[in-house]
Amino acid sequence: WFSNEVLPKINLSLEQPLTVQVVGKVESGTVQTLASEHIHLLGRVENLDEIYDQSRIFIAPTRYAAGIPHKVHEAAAHGLPCVATELIARQLGWADDEAILVGKDATEFAAQIVRLYQDEELWTKIRTGSLKKLSEDCAPDQFDATVARLLTA
Repeated sequence: WFSNEVLPKINLSLEQPLTVQVVGKVESGTVQTLASEHIHLLGRVENLDEIYDQSRIFIAPTRYAAGIPHKVHEAAAHGLPCVATELIARQLGWADDEAILVGKDATEFAAQIVRLYQDEELWTKIRTGSLKKLSEDCAPDQFDATVARLLTA
């Protein structure tokens, strides 16, 4: 979905094509066909610090999932603002245009990435918002209180 429907829209809006680094499970033949000059399939990476340091934004184009998207938490902890699907934003409980940017379809997802990529003020706002939400949602005392509440329910 991202490589076929979103990335071409992004690259029409930017002076230079965006390069996307895909980290994680990339062994399937379907995923392997996505590799190109602008989509680098890195596979599993033990330490993502260098990749985070080289990146400007984090994208989470996840359309089907369950649970808590800790990959967004980790990226935010490294100072990367995120563009995600409605599903990811809902799982996080993060507000669009405050802590995250949300794309409801391919066109909006691409537009949100272009906005975040080009607008330094917006980039700073979303980065700050995501760090604030991260500190609220993942603080040890908040975690302990949630676990205690679940155990007594």
